[in-house]
Amino acid sequence: MRYKDVLCMALEAVLVVSSPVQNPCKDTIHDLTARYDSGTDYLDACGEISRSIKGLDYSTEIRVDPTTAYKCLRSTPNDAARARPFINEIKKYAAAQSTLAYLKNPPEGYLMPAVDIMGELDSILGTLYHSHYEFDVAVAKVFNAAYDGHFWIELCSLSQILFIRPDLRLVSFANNSNSVPRVYLRQDIEDSNDPSPIHLINGEKAESYIMRYSLLSGNFHDPDALYNSMFDTIQTGSGGIIHYPLGEYEPYTTVTFDNGTTVVYDTIAIVSQPELWTSVNSAGSFIETFCVNSTRFGNTTSDQSTPPADPTPPIDTPPVPTRLEGYPEPALPFYDKGSFAGYFLDSNGWGDVAVLAVRSFETDDDVVLNQYTKYFTDFFEYSRSQGKTKLIIDLSGNAGGTAVLSPTLFSRLFPQIPLWSQANRRATKLFNLLGNIASHALFPQSLLQSSGSGYNYKTEVKSDLSQFDSFKEYFGPVEMYNDSFSSAVGRFKFEEEVPGYLSGSPQTFAAENIVLLSDGQCSSACATFYEWMTTFGSVNNIVVGGRPENKPMQFVGGTKGGVVNNFAGHFDSYISEARDLVDVFGLDITALEGGDELVNGTKEGGVVPLETGKLPFQLSGSKGGAVNIYNAFRVDPKDGSLTEKVPLQFVYEKADCRLFYTKETVLAIDKHWARVAKTMWGNGACVEEVA
Repeated sequence: MRYKDVLCMALEAVLVVSSPVQNPCKDTIHDLTARYDSGTDYLDACGEISRSIKGLDYSTEIRVDPTTAYKCLRSTPNDAARARPFINEIKKYAAAQSTLAYLKNPPEGYLMPAVDIMGELDSILGTLYHSHYEFDVAVAKVFNAAYDGHFWIELCSLSQILFIRPDLRLVSFANNSNSVPRVYLRQDIEDSNDPSPIHLINGEKAESYIMRYSLLSGNFHDPDALYNSMFDTIQTGSGGIIHYPLGEYEPYTTVTFDNGTTVVYDTIAIVSQPELWTSVNSAGSFIETFCVNSTRFGNTTSDQSTPPADPTPPIDTPPVPTRLEGYPEPALPFYDKGSFAGYFLDSNGWGDVAVLAVRSFETDDDVVLNQYTKYFTDFFEYSRSQGKTKLIIDLSGNAGGTAVLSPTLFSRLFPQIPLWSQANRRATKLFNLLGNIASHALFPQSLLQSSGSGYNYKTEVKSDLSQFDSFKEYFGPVEMYNDSFSSAVGRFKFEEEVPGYLSGSPQTFAAENIVLLSDGQCSSACATFYEWMTTFGSVNNIVVGGRPENKPMQFVGGTKGGVVNNFAGHFDSYISEARDLVDVFGLDITALEGGDELVNGTKEGGVVPLETGKLPFQLSGSKGGAVNIYNAFRVDPKDGSLTEKVPLQFVYEKADCRLFYTKETVLAIDKHWARVAKTMWGNGACVEEVA
């Protein structure tokens, strides 16, 4: 099935049906070859950009004519000779994605259409593309069709020019409890007491346009979370609608309001790495500069090349704030960059309510982890001393981060409840090869052999926290869902890894006095935290926003996968270290499939992927791409046994309560929290859901 068909099926399944909307699969999914054929000669578009920015201060944001930039990308020559081995190597990385079988034949309740990732990648090789840019768009769309934030790829031509419309800051809210949300400009609701809703965007119904664009992002598996991701909020900042999704471009955006007025927003094109454009004088030299690896691709066993730098526009790094923009003064000063901050609702009539805003679970090192752990303890103790008996945990826009932070926070809230976890991974040939090597004598500071890699059975534990006796016992394979997987593993050694686990300290807040809050954009470690809080802690949850319809919405719309591995930082290192281990310990791996490749060089159709620095085409950024390694499963909090045989990624679970934003709660986050408190512990009402 072609990606366009997949997208159309998704749109038909999730678009708003409460009001007439244009069918987005008619006329709005454009063929890139049909647009903007006038003006600048395509063959000179890249050269024109290079000449226009020559001599500028490259430390500043460099803007270029957007239509010329788009023509430049569309004129890039497509090298079929490199495309075939590139796709074959990318498939070796993608083979580790834990959900391939489930994506191909999704379980009941999954809201997105089926997609055969490997089949779609194969189909790209049989398709004629007019440019390398269109080839990259096709590859990226296959990854996006998984709607998994742990599964992505950074392709060369998609990273060099950023197309945005920064002034198109949209919000969505309902005027009263009996209405569904409409779309507005943020500036209008800030400047006017009676703003007009947006009726059309580029001639298309606003809600349909926004939903269509959101589905091209691939960040969330839930359509309501995707829809929310397009809007400007205090928690997440400017919405995703300001960015053009894959392959989409318009020189301007026309917004038409209900009152008949119209506003036009020009598109802006920003060059990501302007200093490298000095080597560009044509579409061909664009490809040579940004896409063709300088190391000749082919069989090689040499050390990995350094991946290209992250191609992000230069910006000044702001100082660490003492107060987050749009937020009230925190009850306790926060650490780091405000990933966590605690607040009180004293001025909003809820003097017994504390709020912990958890914007991210990301940490860089053990020092920061210890700071966060101390912050949890200090804030909860301070809340108790100030008479706070109720707690809102705001997880809006939380994309995850360091896995161990989620059980750490749980253990601060429920210091007497033990945790269990179960996960598995695909039993691939590469996993078998690297795992057999990693399970030999330990090598100092080996990433491959560390507990975080998942390759060394000696550092992994079973779901009951006991040890595996051999790599064979760990590897399996276990046949399920028409695929082969490892034995079930426990994702954490809780007593060793989680600070304060089962400390027996007094519990600050009773479970019925805690509520989780989300906009659906909860992913990765955030999803894990939600799972423990609801399944083990029996805590209630409220979700806000989503499509304009009175229907249920999921609290977790982001990836529920267990562990993410990136191409350059993980796979490159694992493969390089495996070669070192074979050499140092004189291991005989000739009997293992892929063993000869590891020693003598990779081959097309083999097991071991080329390092990212040796691929036929460059991958952008410091990571290049990523796959979800582990499927996470729901377990019984009493004994850790499986209660769902389907990975959590494919389990539909509606929130306990859904709210729509109001104008007041869009503008003031403390009013937003106060409304949640009223809904949870007062006389507030949830959206009345209809079938």
